[in-house]
Amino acid sequence: MNDCLKDIHAFLTGTLAPLAERSLSDMYAGYCAGSDAGVEIKGDRTPAGIADRETERLLREEILRRYPEHGIFGEEFGAYETGREFVWVLDPLDGTKEYLAKKPGCFGSLTALLRNGVPVLGAVIDPISGKLWINRPGECRQSPDNVPPLKDATAACTNPESMFKGPSFAFIDAVRENAGQFRTELNCLGFAYLLEGTVDVTVERDLGLHDIAALIPVLQAGGMTVIDFNGRDYCGRAFDLPAAANETYAMIAARSTALAEEVIQLLEPDLLPS
Repeated sequence: MNDCLKDIHAFLTGTLAPLAERSLSDMYAGYCAGSDAGVEIKGDRTPAGIADRETERLLREEILRRYPEHGIFGEEFGAYETGREFVWVLDPLDGTKEYLAKKPGCFGSLTALLRNGVPVLGAVIDPISGKLWINRPGECRQSPDNVPPLKDATAACTNPESMFKGPSFAFIDAVRENAGQFRTELNCLGFAYLLEGTVDVTVERDLGLHDIAALIPVLQAGGMTVIDFNGRDYCGRAFDLPAAANETYAMIAARSTALAEEVIQLLEPDLLPS
């Protein structure tokens, strides 16, 4: 790890991740005690509350205080100087619906650093358990041993009915029917749980860059297979940040390449994205 990324990694681990955890855990405790969540419905018809907005505001302030030369691409407050070499991608609260429904273990926070469009650092935070999944640049462990086939595996998808509409629903329904177990409503933690071994494969679509940027380096570092629905590896992929505001992405993340391939074989060729 070069000195520049070593410093940024320490900042992410020691400052940003704890800041997101404290912000969300404190506001969740207040919300559970009766505080107003301050929910607004955004243009994409998804909810955002005080926790989303305040956490991103705190993260943005801290980033620009420490690294004023960096850019930011945030879910709540948009893009700032995204043509720069280093750009932070923020999803302050991934799983707002589950947060509002008071379902701990089903929502988290995502922070990523892109260098020339490539995700190089990521942090996935569970603010309730305090768990943090984070990578070091260049880190890549071997895939886990003894990953089960799909028939014995635990698969996950946050919301099959909203993510897979129309003909594409047949795909996620086939995954559900062929998997040993199927879990929903986990949001980003459905991907993090791959590293824990409690989920074996997670399949989602209609994701924004803020949903996937932190996951890519974290999962790669843990030896996971991370591909799109065309079977193309996400690891090392550069993203066009101006275009990303209007792009959506699909992802299959699995604890082994064999399991990822078994899942993608269930996708009918005429449903493949162009």
